[in-house]
Amino acid sequence: MKRISRIVQFACGLLVVYFAIRYEFKGMFYTLLTLFLSLCIENLLTKYRIILPDFTRMCLDIFLFCSMTLGTGFHYYSKYSWWDMFLHFFSGFMLALVGHALYKSMTKSGNILLAVLFSLFFAMTCASLWEIYEFVCDQLLHTNMQQSMVNNVIIGNAGLIDTMTDIIMGAIGSLIGVFAIYNKGE
Repeated sequence: MKRISRIVQFACGLLVVYFAIRYEFKGMFYTLLTLFLSLCIENLLTKYRIILPDFTRMCLDIFLFCSMTLGTGFHYYSKYSWWDMFLHFFSGFMLALVGHALYKSMTKSGNILLAVLFSLFFAMTCASLWEIYEFVCDQLLHTNMQQSMVNNVIIGNAGLIDTMTDIIMGAIGSLIGVFAIYNKGE
């Protein structure tokens, strides 16, 4: 599956050139960020000898590409109303798998219940921290990550609805991820 990482990294390289030719610097920036984060993850895994299963690593790279390059670079967040919800669901699933890999690398315990709980809490904590990040960016940098504004006017409780939907989708994805871990019996 390391091949998937290389394919994503190669695609990012090509897309950086594509965005540069079109003078779309925001797309170029987020594609470079995708490439940078993919390489950072690779280096961190090697440096700290964390073993991610191939499927989990593939999910990580696909998530980075879908969220940053497709979501922001190609404007999927605004083109497809379901894109944000799908990515929060997928991130919950992926983070449960990452949490399980971290649990296995930190302990020799074969207790499946502890592994499942750690994986679930890891994924839910990451989802919550992401929503805090969105809130802080919206408040301090005047972004619209929580989708609470239309034409710079705050619209009701849209931000709250977006945040809660994101957390719920992350929770559902996490639960499916830990269900898969539990059924696999690791």
